[in-house]
Amino acid sequence: MHITAVIAEYNPFHNGHLYQLEQIRYKTGADAILVLMSGDFVQRGTPAIFDKYTRTRMALSCGVDIVLELPVYYATGSAEYFAKGSIAILNELNCIDTLCFGCETDDLELLKEIASVLSEESPSFQAVLQNALKKGRTFPAAREEAVWHELSSGGHDISLSREVLSELLGSPNNILALEYLKQLIQTSSTIRPYAIKREGDGYLDTELNHVMSSATAIRNHLSESNTPDKLTAYMPPAALAVLKQAYGLWGPLYPDDFNSMLQYKLICGYSEGFGDYIDCNRDLSNKIGRQLPAFHSFCEMAEKLWSPNLTTSRIYRCLTHILLDLRKQDLACLSEASSSLYARILGIGDQSNTRTLCSMLKSASRIPLFSKVADVWSSLSPVGKACLEKELQVSALYRAALVQKYNKKLPVETRQPFLKI
Repeated sequence: MHITAVIAEYNPFHNGHLYQLEQIRYKTGADAILVLMSGDFVQRGTPAIFDKYTRTRMALSCGVDIVLELPVYYATGSAEYFAKGSIAILNELNCIDTLCFGCETDDLELLKEIASVLSEESPSFQAVLQNALKKGRTFPAAREEAVWHELSSGGHDISLSREVLSELLGSPNNILALEYLKQLIQTSSTIRPYAIKREGDGYLDTELNHVMSSATAIRNHLSESNTPDKLTAYMPPAALAVLKQAYGLWGPLYPDDFNSMLQYKLICGYSEGFGDYIDCNRDLSNKIGRQLPAFHSFCEMAEKLWSPNLTTSRIYRCLTHILLDLRKQDLACLSEASSSLYARILGIGDQSNTRTLCSMLKSASRIPLFSKVADVWSSLSPVGKACLEKELQVSALYRAALVQKYNKKLPVETRQPFLKI
């Protein structure tokens, strides 16, 4: 059985995602598609617009065979940690043949060459990077300068302009693709990468202008119109049906729905500072402290913290890590201990090969694979248990925000079985 993996957020699932699945079936000959999906909070540092089970149901209803959950420490991390955790889990499943990812170019050889530069991080690369950071450049800008220095200094059989490189490295999809390739190189993975060129509107386009409009545009529409009725042209019918059924119960949620929770965390942590949290440093911690007395909302706080040397995503991730109590030392322990890994099943589809797929995963996997927490608890390492405990806390927090917003009772996650459609 040829198993192709996809790392996704499906926030929410749209026509571009369906196109990618169709291309995977057609171009790779995949017998099964496994999706490793972010849970209730996503990589840009915000809550997912709908909970993870709703988004899982969308994916399964559109042809995905099985959905696994990417732990929150990785799901809300920078592109590097997002990719590192994802590839580590896929490697340990020990039966994934291909990893497919969408990006703005399908020139896989070019992406591999740049990924090799990022993976090696030669002394000259590091020198240029650090010099640019000292000058106040953002990390993405500094890294671009270092990559350009390496590619233009000889020894690399590619030809591209600085402008093209800047455009390539400026796309979130390309950034993640490069990090996936980097991790595949560094782990000597047997998983083969496959790039699928993105079609339709750009990842960050905010308006519904194309049948393959971005998830950003769909989220903006929902936040402005408060109705999913006009999304027929932009989402597969099955995914839209799931969204409509979940609307007003399992979402939508936005950062400002966590205002009180975040303010409480900031007040409690003010005296000690926030430098221990992932994506935060002393300067950012001090800025948070200065802005705290005027706190009004999550998004407004993020705007006030912006500066030329900080990306918006970095600021949102920092605030989310404070909200969820995700600290640097915990991430370090998780990253260093391979025994901390596990694979949690969120749902399986009704395709004819699902039984064979599940059997293959269970027999091949080098890490615990489970759907019920009680079934695996005793087999997890202490670090793995701490990671799973944090996952349950994060889910409880997300559900608390849903209850406050929609005033409806929801079951606790441990009483909600994985999906099977």
